[in-house]
Amino acid sequence: VKPQLLDLYENYYLPLGSELLPCLKGLLLGILPGLEEGSEYYNRVHSLLVRLSLETNSTAFFSSLWQCVLHSPHVRLPAIDFVLSQTDKSKSAQQQ
Repeated sequence: VKPQLLDLYENYYLPLGSELLPCLKGLLLGILPGLEEGSEYYNRVHSLLVRLSLETNSTAFFSSLWQCVLHSPHVRLPAIDFVLSQTDKSKSAQQQ
């Protein structure tokens, strides 16, 4: 993931909001590899994913994220790390 690509995602894709739902899985597959620990763009990619989950329907976002985990081994660890970072450990799973 390069900064120019992140600029494209932030400036042109993110404003589309819920119109991204049909291509959300593919978009996540392109973004998640930049979320690996130690990556120089980790914070920027994490922020992009958080904003993407807020701009789209969060149920659809996490559904697409889990589909990526199921079908793409190379994004499993970054996707799980993202989900864990968004989990409030003081609440039960049903409350989240």
